[in-house]
Amino acid sequence: MNKVFSLLFSMILFSSLSTFAFERDTFIEESLENQNIEKPIQNLKYDYTAVDKIPIKLQIQTPITTKNDSIVEGQLIDFVVREDVKYNHRVVIPKGTKATAVIQTYQSRGMNGIPAIIVLDDFEIPNLDKSKLKDDYIKRGQDRSYIVFPIKWALTLIPFAGYSTNLILGGHAHIKKKHNVIIYYYPKWAEN
Repeated sequence: MNKVFSLLFSMILFSSLSTFAFERDTFIEESLENQNIEKPIQNLKYDYTAVDKIPIKLQIQTPITTKNDSIVEGQLIDFVVREDVKYNHRVVIPKGTKATAVIQTYQSRGMNGIPAIIVLDDFEIPNLDKSKLKDDYIKRGQDRSYIVFPIKWALTLIPFAGYSTNLILGGHAHIKKKHNVIIYYYPKWAEN
């Protein structure tokens, strides 16, 4: 019995001593020792702390959906400005102005309730400085994973039953004419 206790004690003692060993990691210091490192160039061209923003409401001309796989990344999408965009009591963009955007990313719906996603970017509006736009727009389908994953976890007690939730697909993403596609214009983002 004493041999068992002494063996356990020695195993615990040696394992705990190895945790107190201190080894300094010098890989980064050695790698950068003879390197000449310059500070990265900062983009100070615009005052990004200016927080005045104006919403631009757009209406899509031709509705798009992930349902029939008719959209592709890089596809040009046409929009029309829904209402006058005003700044300081002056119309910056009149109602009816045509605009375009590009489908930057398209993700089809997935198993376990993961929704489809459409990301629009690179909006172009005539007579508007593109650098003053925060212009990404993301549209997601119905996310069913909030329901699927708890069911999946509950079914894991039954062998192979949890796999059946893989067949539940997420919702399609749609951008219809009735949707307001809103991007933001920052008029004070100007050169210093």
